[in-house]
Amino acid sequence: MNRNRKKKSMTVCMVLLMLFAATRIAACGTEKEYLETREERLEIRESGNLYLYLGEVTESLSPLCGNSIAGENLWSLCFSNLYRDSKEVFSEKMLSQFQKSDSAFHYLKEENQEENKTYLTVSINPALRTSFGTALTAEDIMFNYYLRTDPSICIAGLEQGAVTSFAGLIDGGETYYYGTGQVQERKNEIMTVLKNPDKTLIGVIRDRIVLPELYREYEWIEGLFEEDSDKNLTGGYQSAAEMFVHFYAYRTQYSGKGKTKEIIISEIAGQYGGNYHALERVTGRSYENLAEKLALYEVLKKQGKDVVKEIGGIKKLSEKTVQITFLGIRIAEEKMLNIWILPFQTYKNDTEHGDVMFQKGDAAEAYEKTKKILVGSGSYYCTDFGTNRLCLRSSRHYFEGEGKIEKLYVLRNQRFTVQELFKKLLDRELDFAVTQTDAHLEEMLQNRETGAIYKLNLYPVGEGNWGIMYRTDYLNRTTFPKNVENLSEMFRKIYQIKVNR
Repeated sequence: MNRNRKKKSMTVCMVLLMLFAATRIAACGTEKEYLETREERLEIRESGNLYLYLGEVTESLSPLCGNSIAGENLWSLCFSNLYRDSKEVFSEKMLSQFQKSDSAFHYLKEENQEENKTYLTVSINPALRTSFGTALTAEDIMFNYYLRTDPSICIAGLEQGAVTSFAGLIDGGETYYYGTGQVQERKNEIMTVLKNPDKTLIGVIRDRIVLPELYREYEWIEGLFEEDSDKNLTGGYQSAAEMFVHFYAYRTQYSGKGKTKEIIISEIAGQYGGNYHALERVTGRSYENLAEKLALYEVLKKQGKDVVKEIGGIKKLSEKTVQITFLGIRIAEEKMLNIWILPFQTYKNDTEHGDVMFQKGDAAEAYEKTKKILVGSGSYYCTDFGTNRLCLRSSRHYFEGEGKIEKLYVLRNQRFTVQELFKKLLDRELDFAVTQTDAHLEEMLQNRETGAIYKLNLYPVGEGNWGIMYRTDYLNRTTFPKNVENLSEMFRKIYQIKVNR
């Protein structure tokens, strides 16, 4: 009898568990989606790993672009920076004299006033390797300067001004960029092409300038209708579509009634075609520089137009040393060196180059690869790109030592307020978060009613009002990097941090 009751009880429990699981699966969508969500949640909370927020890491971020706080933090984890990880030396003999755990690079700067040129010689630490274990060589340094002197970078969908070009800085850079020794003649040719663009160029301008800009403007207007405080800006318009059509339609008789957002934007973009000047009058922005790059790229694709395959001012001196000749003197080191090093073997174009090591078009290819893989010579690397997070793994080849924390989980495509970060840290959904500090945050941290003073703390990083808010019950403060001057340096040295087991 007891056995039957026990069996019956177990059956009831199993039914209840199945019903509970079915409910959870239904709430999450398909069984696959539920299992993936559960696996991701469990993996995040594995003991000894770190779950962190670096700022808004979007899908469009790339180490080939700059000026994003979140991006700079992420690149510091995965890549060496030629400026920040270099040590200046004062003789050729010192160039190759690296000590254990020394800087990643040495550089020697020499100015020639008579030639009005600066010679920059860079040598690589023999211990510097990628996360795949491949030693960095002179080709890796050369490759990165070629990438940033490549006109095809704009075709990758990057916004105007997002990439620092070295074309006008390096000796022979403009000749390479324009594909001819007659640079002024090529510039005149580009202006002629832009005045009377063919169908191909019209399509490129529409797709690369007009469409992205119209999408940004439409989304801005949508935001106005979502906020009650912005009702005075939306006037008497009944919808975002109505307001957008009124201000942005090139043809005044156009109506977007009954049409979707995508159709409206596509049709209005078709009205502009290649006439980016008309769009400039509406948005108040200039697209001339980007249009010239797009026109140049189309010109260079034509038979026999590109006759320059190498940059004269970039020379390999040895397997570990390269010399770059810059035009002018008194050039700041940051201007010459501040680039994240993408390893040549990982980010090169897979097509055959013939006799040419670096080919125009590699920049666009490299940009696309940075959306799928982040492997450099930093302390961590990433090949796991989730929708809402990145999984970074410690590199056992990092020349300063292997990271104490095996995995870092980085939130992406999400933006949080300080209050939201505060709550996520207290709820143990986050361990470590980049935030801007202010008096209100200090007050929240000192408020004993929340218990935050016992669980959270703030680690200042020495630049502006940025800091790291972290869980005191999980992270060992004594292992934090000492005397860091900025966020980038903090994340370059994050491999030193330990967790409390």
